[in-house]
Amino acid sequence: MKEQSTAPPQCGTATMRAITIHEFGAPALLMPERRPVPSPGPGEVLVRVGYVALSRFLDLIVRHGRVPGHEVSLPHIPGGGCAGTVEATGQGVDGVRAGQRVAVDPVVRDGGRAELVGVHRQGAYADFVVVPASCVYRIPDGVPTEQAAALALSGPAAAALLRAAGVGRDTRVLVQGAGSGLGCTAALLAKCLGAEVAVATPRVEQLSELRELGFAHAYASTAQDAVLRIGKDFPDGFDVVVHNMGAPKVWEVSCAVVRAGGTIALTGLYGGVRVPVDLNRVMTHDVRIVGVSAAGPADHERLWAAAAEGFRTRIARTWPLEESATAHQTLEEGVQPVGRIVFRVAPDGGLVDAR
Repeated sequence: MKEQSTAPPQCGTATMRAITIHEFGAPALLMPERRPVPSPGPGEVLVRVGYVALSRFLDLIVRHGRVPGHEVSLPHIPGGGCAGTVEATGQGVDGVRAGQRVAVDPVVRDGGRAELVGVHRQGAYADFVVVPASCVYRIPDGVPTEQAAALALSGPAAAALLRAAGVGRDTRVLVQGAGSGLGCTAALLAKCLGAEVAVATPRVEQLSELRELGFAHAYASTAQDAVLRIGKDFPDGFDVVVHNMGAPKVWEVSCAVVRAGGTIALTGLYGGVRVPVDLNRVMTHDVRIVGVSAAGPADHERLWAAAAEGFRTRIARTWPLEESATAHQTLEEGVQPVGRIVFRVAPDGGLVDAR
């Protein structure tokens, strides 16, 4: 039986805080303002946002108006992966009710087509966001809302990568781009699954933080002798290389250190979209290259089951939502801490009568 829709008490007359883009360009163009609280349509949920994660890639290209194959309509609210509580539900929503703590998967699937909350749809740099009910997942008891927001953005893709590559206990894994939100989550999740994990990053300043997270083998992936250093510690190569960067030099390292019969699993194109591929090595060494575009239901189930058992990703820093422009500026200046940055939305977040 379908549940009846619920609506916020001041629906239609209320406003919310939001960070909005009215023109593309610099971080200073992220403008705080009041906007109408959206109403959930059929099959949709209105989520009161507690925390929203910052995507170093998507949020920045949206702000610049450079989304490949898509023209962002202005004004636009960015922000995808988030967590909070269900405020209201639209008609036909089953299994979700007001007051539940939920994490929002930013990937919206419609048949064979996918859209992203905060890119193709209005996002979660706001007190409230409307998303399809299929995008919300109950947060397990004991998992902080802040942590759930970070996992909502990075976790499903990380779980999908590891599943596609067959990572499990005793799998020998190298995670490239391990300082990023996705890379760090993939490395920590692989470790949680019992794999033997080494990490690499093009940013040497991140190596000490990665070692502090328990990764004894941490490498600078763009160093001239990266392959030699990795090969000295792992002469038989890796069963799996998780590659979430398109940078040609990093790709060459990935191809050089995967073992014969091993797998390179990739998602994310932060460093570019074209890399050289040594087809002879791929063929003669039986190397499998697997691309992952989105997570499936089993990946979400695996992620949140791990979270319920204590898995956590690394939150690099938490900023107030009002300081999102400063956070964007800091990233563009090259300050890239290890892990995921999240924005804190005021807990009361409240509905305010429009004036």
